[in-house]
Order: sequence, then C-alpha cells, then structure tokens
Amino acid sequence: MGNLTSITMFNYFSVLNSKVSGLRLIAQLFQTKTTMKQIITLVAIFMIISACTYSQTEIKATIKDSQTKEPLSFCNVLVKGTKKGTITNTDGVFSISVDVSKDILIFSYLGYETFSIQAEKLAKKTEVFLLKKEFVLQEVAVHADNEYLYDIMVKCRKKLMENKTKSVARVYYGLETDSKTISVEYPVKTNGTMKYYNIESDQKEKPVELLECFYNGFVSGTTVEELGFKNGRTALAAMDNYFLTLNSSKAITKIALTDKNDMFPAIPFQFNKYGMKKNFNIELQYFDGNNYSIKFYPLKDNKDGFSGEVWIEKETFRLLKINLSAKNTITHPFLPIFHSDSIYNVSFDITNTFLSEGNRLLPDHIYFNYSFTYRSRRDDTLIFDKRYYKNVTREIKSKGIMYFYDYDHPFILPYFRYSNDFDDYHKMSFIPYNDIFWNNNHALLQTAKQKMNYDLLSNEGKLINYREGNYGKKFLTELAFLKQECFFDFYYSFWSSNKRIVPNKGSKQFETYSNDKINQNIRSNLYNLKVQILLDITESNDSLICRSYTVFDNEQSFYHLPLNSYTNAFLNIYFDICEIERQKMQDKLNSKNFTASQIDSIYKEM
Repeated sequence: MGNLTSITMFNYFSVLNSKVSGLRLIAQLFQTKTTMKQIITLVAIFMIISACTYSQTEIKATIKDSQTKEPLSFCNVLVKGTKKGTITNTDGVFSISVDVSKDILIFSYLGYETFSIQAEKLAKKTEVFLLKKEFVLQEVAVHADNEYLYDIMVKCRKKLMENKTKSVARVYYGLETDSKTISVEYPVKTNGTMKYYNIESDQKEKPVELLECFYNGFVSGTTVEELGFKNGRTALAAMDNYFLTLNSSKAITKIALTDKNDMFPAIPFQFNKYGMKKNFNIELQYFDGNNYSIKFYPLKDNKDGFSGEVWIEKETFRLLKINLSAKNTITHPFLPIFHSDSIYNVSFDITNTFLSEGNRLLPDHIYFNYSFTYRSRRDDTLIFDKRYYKNVTREIKSKGIMYFYDYDHPFILPYFRYSNDFDDYHKMSFIPYNDIFWNNNHALLQTAKQKMNYDLLSNEGKLINYREGNYGKKFLTELAFLKQECFFDFYYSFWSSNKRIVPNKGSKQFETYSNDKINQNIRSNLYNLKVQILLDITESNDSLICRSYTVFDNEQSFYHLPLNSYTNAFLNIYFDICEIERQKMQDKLNSKNFTASQIDSIYKEM
C-alpha cells in the first residue's frame, strides 16, 4: 500500500479507537505521499468503526413509585422489539446499553402501569416514575364465600403442572451475608467443676460474605432442574465472625411450587382442592380487573406451611408472582458445619416472579432473605488435662437474588466433567476466575450497601476469587484462615511447569494392593490415569476468547501397584504429554477467530 505498507490493518483498528485519534491519523496522511484512494479507504473504515463504537450508550437511572418516591426493586426493563433487558437492584437502579437514536425502553412492574420511553429522552434523566394501578373489588364482591378463590388456585395449579416446556437461560446469583454475635461462652474450671462464663455481646451486624456466580439455568416449566456453573467469585471476612454458604444456590432452586419436598414448608399449589382447603385458608387481597391477588396462610393443624400471597392472571390463570414467608420453621435446607453445632430460629421470605413469553411461563427472578441463629464450638482451650471449646452464638442474615435472563442464549459452559454434587466453593476452585468474563457480564448493578461491604471486606477480609491464577489447591488453601480445610480436602491438580504431582498414599485411590491381590488382577486394571483438558470460552463482543488448562483428575484416577522410584516419573510424564497436546490446541485456537462449532471440533479432535 505505498508508503503505508508498514501499517497493518490491525494497526488501523488500534489507532481508530476514538474519533480524535482517527482524525489525527487522516490529517497526518494528507501530509504524506498517500494516494487519495488510500485515504478514502481509510476514511470509510474509520466511519464504519465510529458507527459501531458509538451506536451503543450506557443508560443508568432509578425507577421509583410516582407517589411515595420509593425505589422499585427488581423492576423489569426491556428494549422494545428485542429480548434484551435487565432488572433494577434493591436500590431501584439499573444500567443498560442501548442505541439512543432508535431504542425504546419498556418498564413493567406488577401492580403498576406499564411505561415506555425513548432511550434518547431517558438519557437526559436520572429517574423514572411508575404509576400504581387502582384496584377495584366490585366484580368479585358478589361471592358469598371464598370457594371461588380455591377454584382459581386449583386452575392455576393445573396450569403450572401442564407447563413442562424445557428452557435454558443465563442466571446471575448474588448473595450477601451479615452476622451479629449474640453471646460468647468461655470454659472455666473452678473447684474441679467445669462451667462456662458467658459474655453478652452487642456487636453490630457485620458483612461476612459476598458471593456472586453465573450459571446456565436448565428449566422445566417454572422449575429449575439444574444449574450449570460458569464462573464465580467471593469475598469473606477474615475474622472469627465468619460464615460460608456452601450450596445456597442449589437449595433455592429446590423450591418446587407443585411438588412437596422435605427442605421447605408446604405451598398451597402442592395440594389438590381438598388438600388445599384442609391445610390453608385463603382470602382475596384485591382484584384490579386483570389480576387476582390472593393471600394464604396455614391452618392451625398445619404446622408446616408457608404463608404468602399469589398474583394470578384472570384470563389465563397464569401465575405472575408468589411471596412465601415462614417464621421459626423446623423445615429448612440448612445444616450446621459440625455435628456439635446447631441451627434454630430459621425464618424465610422468598419471592418468585415469572414472565410470559409466548406460550411459555418462565422464572424471571427469585429474591430471598433468610435468618437463623447459629450456635457453634470454636477455638479449643487446654484446661488441665482436657480440651474444651468456647461456645459462640450468632444471628445470621442472608439475602440474595437469582435472576434469569437471555433465554435461549446461554453461556458456553466450561468443557470439564465433574460431579454436580460439588458446592459453589469447590466449583470456584477448579473453574478458574476469568477477568475477561467478569468485564463483559454485568447482570445487576451493585447497590450502595454492597459497594460499602465490598470495600470493608477487601480491606479487613479476603477477596478469595477476584483475580486470575487462583485455582486448584491455591484457592482452597486461601480458606485456611477459617480453620476448616477438612471440608475442602478435595481439589483438582492443575499442570504447572515448576510443580510435580505425587500420589496421596493415604487415599484409597492410591492404596497399594497386596501381591496376592495384584496377581489376581490384570495389571492394566490396577491403575487408571485420568487427565482432563479444561476449556473455558468467553464471549467478548464478536469474538470467542479461549483459555485452556491441563488438569489431573484426582477423583477418577487410581494406582494400586507398588509405589517405587519410577512411579512419580510415570505419572508426571503422562501429565506432561497431555500438557503438550493442550499447548498445541491453544496455539491453534489463538491463530484466528473460530466459531463455537469450530472450537468444539478442535477440542474433540485434540
């Protein structure tokens, strides 16, 4: 290209990241011997890039009640004519990328008038006010009893049970936990008798955990059947006042509206009409001409039931929303970490909101908060010839959101086989943190309190998975300050140029069999080396970014032959061979921008 041969097309795109730098380059070209044809070509490229770069504008605003001026949490925001949308956080704030020249935003919130506005107008505002609907009761006042309400509930139940459509969505899961110490009891031995000295505590609630995870949610009707883990990160308090919620995401998905389980109190939709009348009383809260709001609460004989409220569409009997509440329930999914610990005073508040998409009724978001009292034994003390522990009683409060979005456009999950029985913390240990992923995925904005808690935990606690290169044993050993390494004893071994793997002689998988047992078996059946290539694919603009890792599968590998001088070399040479093949694959993936199906073929071939 004449005098421009030293500037590649990649350099054009790099230089043209802004209008100013692009105009500067064009001006410089006029001062060189560049041909007019070359300049026109470059200007065309610049105009295309400028149009692509500046067509999207980030809009941020707060949605409020027009009368009370209170923020509306989890209000739906949708770009008209698309599936693109978001919801507000608990402060009523949202952020969304739009084309201000043509996009129209639609705001919908149950019990409020739907409102739409041009993105161009909204870009000049910081607040959106929604008008509450007026509720009328005249159409249902003629009923002498509430029999018709049970009929409405039964018809809604039938709709829920018929809805078996399979769907998949991206899922954002955010959880924050606060803890308050109620009392601390110290062991004291006086005159040969052990007693506990009780110190009352009036500590304020402190943040002890912030957890964020992304999944693919595999949904059948309105029931979440499985969560496929994409990526996660957590911040923890590095103090005695700690708490871990190991599997809360899975527990929340176990709330089945029409199927009774032993993890949560009963819900009216889990019964036929006879069972519903036997276990719950229901009454009309309001009717706005389109939707019924019906309250329910368990009868005295039903000691295992949620109280709550449902919103049901009049014409279709579709469930729009359900609130569930239980105080001091004995039916819950929580288990103490140690057998000597105890959990009591468990209370729930859970809200499930649904959206209609054609003939499908789909989960939109689940907002929940729960609290309980946790009594635990901590910090053993040697008193004379025996060890005793102090008793710590804390009040735990957690709240979180599970938001379903981008239906039918799920994440590309990491290529890695593992048991789904692993909790979220274990999954974070072997699915490496991905900075590109987190920079490209912002489902909900952080609230002011979340930002404050994050700052507090980053200064006084630990950001466990907020950086790259922190996976495998390294991730789990960072939890050592909790003094609970025994709960994270399993990890996958990632290949490293400066570390070698050695068999764990104490595990059953590397137990050396006796000579008689060895002679009774075919030699090749006495060992199995399993190595996986973990491939993580991240969507970034129009590109797919691939990162791969060689992982020794500690769960599926075993070796029952005698451990001798060449055993370690045997294991590590095999591990090295797999790493060589991974590097070849990674080089190929880096060579050009492949499609998802092409990447899949390359991976399977490798």
